[in-house]
Amino acid sequence: MLDRRILASLLLAGLCGSVLTTGIEQVLLAPLVLALGILPPSPTIQAQQVELVDATGTVRGVLRMAPEGTGPEVALLDEVGRRRATMMENGEGDYAFSIFDASGAARFGVGTTKRGFVGLNVRDARGVIRSNMYANDDGSDTGFRTWDADRRVREKLGAVEDDPSTFAVRVFDGQGQVLWQAP
Repeated sequence: MLDRRILASLLLAGLCGSVLTTGIEQVLLAPLVLALGILPPSPTIQAQQVELVDATGTVRGVLRMAPEGTGPEVALLDEVGRRRATMMENGEGDYAFSIFDASGAARFGVGTTKRGFVGLNVRDARGVIRSNMYANDDGSDTGFRTWDADRRVREKLGAVEDDPSTFAVRVFDGQGQVLWQAP
């Protein structure tokens, strides 16, 4: 039969060996395993920006927080790094898709707003809306409009503001007065 002192010594040696082995694993082996990439992948990746690069290393797409500070953005970039297409949170906290020309001007966009409408905008080279199709969420106003270069509505096809059940074609002067209407 084992002497109690021998048994106690064996148990103490086993405990010390376990503590020492665990310490070595945590201090020496864990960094090595991480460096070699042996650990299984984490189910979550967190980053402020993820870049998609082409074969030459040029960034051609990004998932990031928008430079305007409005929120998240997925952007496709041209060969010199300019945004050409985006899906992003707009300044009102809703979302929009936009297409930009080579100079960086927004030329086309579609999105929703917290003010209660959805719209599709076509812009000139200066980024000024020249035509759009839109609808208010409550159905009170819907239609197609064109603007002049000074950002004034010059034509509207759609619901008449004081009677949303009536549709008309209207042509406006520079001061917003109706020049012609049908019906």
